[in-house]
Parts: sequence; C-alpha cells; structure tokens
Amino acid sequence: MLKTSFDFRLENSKKMIILSYSKLLKRISFMLRRRRTGIAFGGGAVRGFAHIGVIKVLQESGIHFDYVVGNSAGSIIGALYAKGMSWQEMVEIAGSIKPVDLLGINFKRRGLFNSDKLELFLGTIFGELTFEDLPTPFRCVAVNLFDGQLVELSSGPIAKAVRASCSVPGFFSPTPYDDQLLVDGGILNSVPADILKKMGADYRVAINLNADRGKFISPKSGMDVLWSAMKIAWNANAFKSLQNVDMVIAPELSSFNHYEIKKLTYLLEAGEQAARAVVDRIARDSRKWKWLF
Repeated sequence: MLKTSFDFRLENSKKMIILSYSKLLKRISFMLRRRRTGIAFGGGAVRGFAHIGVIKVLQESGIHFDYVVGNSAGSIIGALYAKGMSWQEMVEIAGSIKPVDLLGINFKRRGLFNSDKLELFLGTIFGELTFEDLPTPFRCVAVNLFDGQLVELSSGPIAKAVRASCSVPGFFSPTPYDDQLLVDGGILNSVPADILKKMGADYRVAINLNADRGKFISPKSGMDVLWSAMKIAWNANAFKSLQNVDMVIAPELSSFNHYEIKKLTYLLEAGEQAARAVVDRIARDSRKWKWLF
C-alpha cells in the first residue's frame, strides 16, 4: 500500500512528538535530582548504644544516608555506620566492651581517666582507617580548649578524631590534636545536625539521646554531678541545632543514667522503638526528588 503525503506528515509528526518528549524528559532530569540525605548521631555516653537500635530499623528498611556526622558516643557509632558496618556487628562490639578497656589511670590529673587507653581501644575497631577511606562522608566534632571554638574533624585517623570527640571534660583527659587540645564537642554542639547542611544534605535526620529535658537525678556522687552538668550543656545547645532538621528521633531514656554500661538490651530496644515510630515517614520523605531551582 502506497503511503500518501498525509501518512508521511503523520509519521514525521509522531517522530517530532517523541523527540520533543525525550528532550523534555532530559531537561527535567537536569532540573531534578534525588534528595541528598544526612544523619546526625548525638552524644550521650553509654546512651550511645541506643543509636544501634535506630540503625537496625533503618538498615532493615533499606534506608541509607549520604552524609554522617557525630559527637562523642555518636561519633563512634557514626564512624562505624559510615564505614558500612551492619547493626549486628555493632551489637557484637558493644557487647564486648568492658570499662577496663576504656579507662586508663591518669597521672597528669587532667581528668579522672586518661583518654590514651580509649584511643587504643578505638584502634582495635578502626585500625589505621582514615576519614578519606570511608565510603560515606563523615565528620565528628570536638571543642578546642585553647580558644573555646567548635572543631569539625574531617581528615586523618578516625581513632584519634573519635577519641577527641569522646573526651568528656573532667572524665577523660583532653586529646592533643595538632596544635589544639580537644574535648567532647557536646559542650557546644551535642547533636551536630547543622553540619549536615554544610556537607550537602537536603534531608536531615538527628538522633537526640538527651530529649528528657528537665529530668535530672539528685546527685549522690561526684560522677552524678559531672553527668548532670554535662546534660545541662547538652540540652542547652541541642535545642538550637535541632531547629532546622526534618526529623528528630528521640529514644525514651529518662530512667537511664549515662554510665550504666550493663543495660545494652534496654538501650537497643529504646532506639529501635523510637525509630519504628517514624521510619515510614523517613523512607517516604528522604526519597523525594529535589528541584534544582
């Protein structure tokens, strides 16, 4: 059957429509991209084990974050997460920790315990791993005692940086780091979610382990006084940092002291329960596309 001029025009029109549609899709693809996601792991001493319960739920739901930041105990878990470790492996490490592994005698009197031993323990976990080796970009925070400024650690050995972020003043000795003397970043930024925006995250999730604001125990020892004082500092600065996040996960930990290392199961379950309450929303919102204008 011979084609008429009308048939040729019709075919050309169809080709033009398909070509135009293809160009339109290509242009839209340049104007859209998947949201870049970030997660902040807050400090909280032994409460940090609750982070693992949160990670369990996230990993089981297939949720992965593009950027990671952590402080203090959250810097340990954050580094393990950025390293690609499963929640099961984290539980295994957490279950093997003994106070004697972390607490060294401090002869210089800069804290109750020398943080050198903490770094040795962290070395058994991270080895010579550096920030540059991590498959997921990671940062942790500390405070420089020489100038009172927050320091973002993002290069060099992981074990050294995490030690600095975990050096609770008065409890652990400060960490010498280049020409600085660093302590726990929680003094100024206990849940450093604001750093995620600078790293490039469009959708930000924060885990706050000290959401039981205003609930303080009656101090019965010097340790109670120390942790109550730290908690006041954590609460004061976390409120500001959490203002511009998309989701806060806050495990219920009001009945748990910060140094009760034997209650691992309780902490895991608290983190898991808090995450399950919001994981569907995180899955939905984190996978949305972002317009580039």
